[in-house]
Amino acid sequence: MKGEIYASRITHHASRITHHASRITHHDIIMVDINFLKDLTIESGKIALSYFGRVKASEKPDRTPVTEADLLLDKFITDKIREKYPSHIVLSEEMSGKPVPKPDQIIWAVDPLDGTASFSCCLPVWGISIGVLVNYMPVYGAFYMPVTDELYYSDGEHTYLRKQKLNISHAVIDENSFLAVPSYAHRVFDLRKFPGKTRSMGSIAAHMCYVAGGSAIGAIMRGHIWDIAAGWAVCRTAGGKMAFMDKTDIDWHELCSCDKAKKEALLSGKDNFEHLFRIVTENNNEH
Repeated sequence: MKGEIYASRITHHASRITHHASRITHHDIIMVDINFLKDLTIESGKIALSYFGRVKASEKPDRTPVTEADLLLDKFITDKIREKYPSHIVLSEEMSGKPVPKPDQIIWAVDPLDGTASFSCCLPVWGISIGVLVNYMPVYGAFYMPVTDELYYSDGEHTYLRKQKLNISHAVIDENSFLAVPSYAHRVFDLRKFPGKTRSMGSIAAHMCYVAGGSAIGAIMRGHIWDIAAGWAVCRTAGGKMAFMDKTDIDWHELCSCDKAKKEALLSGKDNFEHLFRIVTENNNEH
């Protein structure tokens, strides 16, 4: 059935996910319409673009920015998902009273506008990030950047930029390599051993997708489940690897509590991960 991806396909590729996904079997009747996911992400991006350059950000209690567009998109996306999948759980950045998911529930992790600060400053790197988790593991995801009209998505087996299949290949780490970092990286990391360029583009999801697309050799991040679920789904099926910078595994179950990750994580292609990890963690063991 075109556009319908069943969990049995995930079982077939479980070794490419993690041991968490081994709980998904061919007996599961989980079904996610990938076309719905893609269309919702693009439609939301077009709505966001109509507000681009027309809104100003205000501060939430945690001092992060929010705009009228964030709130409108949060409701729009959440309502669409609940209408399509009433039994699924939605965890969205702007949602109040976030639910506590159960192990057998499908979770949609939604950042209605990832990169709000850039959006409010009329900078181009921001987008709509929607990830779908099965057994607390990101399996499907889409991230759309309206200004550049770039849609990255994973159908659970493969990763695409628009219609082009993506695979992260081995790359030499040199002076031309681009490492995506948080905006505060200069205050907490010693990255002098990294020979290339560090850049903060303003969106965790964009950073992750740049790794999937090969623009970035890696990304350092610390975020909430809605910041990274779609990005990891995209990178996982492109051949990515991600771990906390103390080399412990990402605890997706814990992140589904909606608390921010307790520490930074490193993302890269599998072939580059160990080398990049040694470079970026040298002199940064305390982080």
